[in-house]
Amino acid sequence: MTSAKEAYVALSLAPGLGPTRIRKLSQAFGGPEGVMAAKSKELGKVPGLPREAVVFVSSGRASAEAARVMGEAKQRGITILTLSCRHYPPLLREIYDPPPVLYLRGDLPPQLTPGEAPATRSVALVGTRRASSYGLRQARTLAREAATAGTVVVSGLALGIDASAHRGALEAPAGTTVAVLGSGVDDVAPRSNLPLAVEILRRGGALLSEYPPGTPARPGHFPARNRLISGLSQAVVVVEGGRRSGALITAMYGLEQGRTVGAVPGRVDDPRAEGTLALLRDGACLIRDTADLLAELGWPSTLPATPSSEGLSATQGRLLEALSRGPKLVDELLWELELTPPEVMAGLAVLELHGLTSRQADGRYSCC
Repeated sequence: MTSAKEAYVALSLAPGLGPTRIRKLSQAFGGPEGVMAAKSKELGKVPGLPREAVVFVSSGRASAEAARVMGEAKQRGITILTLSCRHYPPLLREIYDPPPVLYLRGDLPPQLTPGEAPATRSVALVGTRRASSYGLRQARTLAREAATAGTVVVSGLALGIDASAHRGALEAPAGTTVAVLGSGVDDVAPRSNLPLAVEILRRGGALLSEYPPGTPARPGHFPARNRLISGLSQAVVVVEGGRRSGALITAMYGLEQGRTVGAVPGRVDDPRAEGTLALLRDGACLIRDTADLLAELGWPSTLPATPSSEGLSATQGRLLEALSRGPKLVDELLWELELTPPEVMAGLAVLELHGLTSRQADGRYSCC
């Protein structure tokens, strides 16, 4: 007898059956097992059901394919969650078209699993692949501070803003992040972000997809993937994006799902800020920093206090503020603050003399 889990996997592999149709079929036949047990004649009476899907299910091919995919997932250490599973993310379960099957590498943070208090925090930080240094810096800082405040950062592991958000979350002392892919979780794209994916898993985060193992990334997958990024989150923040940025699709899904939608302001003459500025014009929340984000959601701030910069120069104060968000290498300070090497080294020397910073064994500087 087919279990609900096996049935959901089988139906998700059927041609022409998307999440909404699978949900309606399951309701009509008393669950996914009922759909799998139905005769070809019964399925054929369902209005609009593709003939190829009827044949795939009733011939036994669906069951055989499900067994293959489940065996492959087990071999590769991939967890399968279905709508029948207790550990399916509650936030995702409540959207209009939740995926009947999720493939998971790593561990979902406790904030995204059942049994957590309603005040648990998760935020999607998304944006353009062709980001400016300003956008990358804002994404990284927002993610780091949000993660420091106990928030799970959700994004799409794309180049640009997504990758910067994941990296920022991992810089927080106990930061975790979830990457939602437009491919199978065993096929990270782009390949240049594979080391980042490995680090996400090493730090207790997760790679998540509705596509089975071995599925390559395809353009049509990403708009569907975006609804999962917003669905897993209580807020969607677009950090930077043009008018045609895919991040705006995520924002649209967020609005449809009843999520808070915010945007980081950019320069009015920068095409990469056209999308975020349009969102702000249309009523999105203004997100200048993490304090804005926490205030919009009504979450108390647990950010650590910034060490006092009284008596320091402007450059020394900026260095101290940057280090208050976590230890950094000199190269990271150069990139983040856009200072020259002499400015950074002289500023760090003064801060060390004041006993405000120290150099760690790995070469990174941190606040004392």
